[in-house]
Amino acid sequence: MSQKNDFKAFSISNNANVVSQEKYEGNQSLQVGFPPDNISTHVLNKVLRQSSTIASVIANFIATQSGDDILDDGDIAKLTAKLNQALKQKVTAEIPNASLTQKGVVQLTNEIGNNDTLAVTQKLVQEIINSLRGNIDGKVSNSRKINGKTLTEDINLNASDVGAYTRTEVYTRSEVYTRAEVDKLIKTASEIPVGAPIPWPLAHPPIGYFTCNGSTFNKLQYPKLAEAYPDGRLPDLRGEFIRGWDDGRGVDAGRALLTNQNDALQDLKGSFKGDGEVAVTTEGVFANGGAVSGKYGAQNDNVGYKTIFDAARVARTSHETRPRNIAFNYIVKAE
Repeated sequence: MSQKNDFKAFSISNNANVVSQEKYEGNQSLQVGFPPDNISTHVLNKVLRQSSTIASVIANFIATQSGDDILDDGDIAKLTAKLNQALKQKVTAEIPNASLTQKGVVQLTNEIGNNDTLAVTQKLVQEIINSLRGNIDGKVSNSRKINGKTLTEDINLNASDVGAYTRTEVYTRSEVYTRAEVDKLIKTASEIPVGAPIPWPLAHPPIGYFTCNGSTFNKLQYPKLAEAYPDGRLPDLRGEFIRGWDDGRGVDAGRALLTNQNDALQDLKGSFKGDGEVAVTTEGVFANGGAVSGKYGAQNDNVGYKTIFDAARVARTSHETRPRNIAFNYIVKAE
């Protein structure tokens, strides 16, 4: 239900009998008031409209905010109280209390605490500062000493008092590496030389690397790789083992770098003995193959025996001689 407002604006229609604003501001009555015997009604209506409009707006504000009727009963004290109530209601509704997340009305305090909605006063700040000063002044006794010097006055310490290094004990600016130089040294120390074979666990090499498959490469495009392989061809390490270069040791004499070597078996020797019809005794890689016929002089008896050599009797065999191994894809860094 809307509240009642007895204060109405006067002469507010479009065709009201009021003087224009320009003429009203130029009218002499605006400064000295109306003469006693000649009052211009259209000027008077202008005065009444302005004052009554303001009164009506204020009365309507009071009624809306307070929720009470505003009566023209001449009670100024009551109207004043309702105006104060309306203003308070407006401020409370539209201006919130300040917090950590929004602006608003804040309350001051002179008490120390953990409230996050109150603001401290200058007085409280100064009291806290004074308290801290007092605590600090009482913490260090002047009977204590620093490097043999009492705390009764300002103390000046030199480098030797605190065990500082002298200039002759530290590197100068010209002797200290820059960060870029250190990074370069670390990178260089950890780099694998161009052309060095690297066991790689995948079928395809990473970017910047070649597979050691005997293919050729552009020596002008990869000059560092050409230093390792001057003929412009990568070694074919597919299915191959790498052996250390003999370099005069005599274990694998006569070999040059990057030369191939076929598989070989260390020379195996053995012997067996048979006599007449006595069976041949065999062991290890040798096996008894049974008697064979033969004629010796006038005899026509089976006096010979066949002996079989078979390394598979004592070891794993294949079409090549090899150690135990695991397959990797050999690659080289291109540049």
